Amino acid sequence: MDHNAEQHHQDSAWKEIIEELLEDFLAFFFPRIHRDIDFSRDYTFLDKELQKIMRRSEVGKRYADKLVKVYLKSGEERWLLIHIEVQGYGEHNLAERLFIYNYRIFDRYKREVVTAVILTDTDPRYRPDRYYRKRWGFRVEMEYPIVKLIDYRKERDKLKRDVNPFALVVEAFLRYIEIRGDSKSLYGAKRQLIKALLERDYDKRRIGALLKFIDWLLRLPRELEKQLEDELPEITGGKIMPYKTSWERMAEERALVRLEEKVGKEIKERVEQEIKEKVEQEVKERVEKKIKEKVEQEIKERVEKEVKEKAKEEEKENTAKKMLEKGFDLNLIIDITGLPEEKLIRLRGSMEKTGGYE
Repeated sequence: MDHNAEQHHQDSAWKEIIEELLEDFLAFFFPRIHRDIDFSRDYTFLDKELQKIMRRSEVGKRYADKLVKVYLKSGEERWLLIHIEVQGYGEHNLAERLFIYNYRIFDRYKREVVTAVILTDTDPRYRPDRYYRKRWGFRVEMEYPIVKLIDYRKERDKLKRDVNPFALVVEAFLRYIEIRGDSKSLYGAKRQLIKALLERDYDKRRIGALLKFIDWLLRLPRELEKQLEDELPEITGGKIMPYKTSWERMAEERALVRLEEKVGKEIKERVEQEIKEKVEQEVKERVEKKIKEKVEQEIKERVEKEVKEKAKEEEKENTAKKMLEKGFDLNLIIDITGLPEEKLIRLRGSMEKTGGYE
């Protein structure tokens, strides 16, 4: 795997697990921030707002930046800029860039922003925790909390005892930087981490997020991924797990793109046809041009929504049928597809009558 692809996978892995387990992330790495946030209220990731303050030259670089709106226990709103330096080496102008981001967000949205940083490089001397300029009595300073992941090397026993999911995330990352490039060692580490994950009493959401992070981070050649998949029943003790190898996911993503293109074309044709029919019917009673345009827009939005929802429901049913054919547990199918139990029972009965099982 080339260096850019490896960085892309790390970037994706960190972003996804932060979005999925933000409360656990802050409790583990930034407990002072965590203590002040009211997690009984919804928090919102502001990806569009963050993109607007980034320059074009910065888009696509290996920064795992997440901007999130939270509410404090005092009721106040705050914005939190979380930065993960995933490129594996120190960036000489990191402090300056974070200062610029912080100011751009404040200048554009007039919100107080707190910046927090995770450093994934292996240089123990690289610890940029402030931006500072001074000249002729003028001074600008911004200090922010940083966490250096290699510092946890001295706390491996503590990581094993810590129940926070990010203790396992850090352990996975430390294993990765110690053995990257060695496929056999990565395979052994990935196997051990999955086993350790299942020995902890996590809910399905945390198990799923951690499995995905470990799989993104510890990438294996195709044959080792297949070997690991074959050994999953032994590792899991026979438990059914929603685990797919990286190669399977990439194949599914390519197939999904092709399916979306096909479905998108069909939806467009159906939408255009239904728009034409419904517009003609309703516009008969509306003679003014502006009223006609408004009706057309309303119908278009409604029809697009109906067609997309119908296509989505059909996709869920197809997924459920495949999982029923393979003998997946009913509760797992409900969790994945969101279909109600009674509908799945009817679907299974219908498949049994028509010989839908393989």
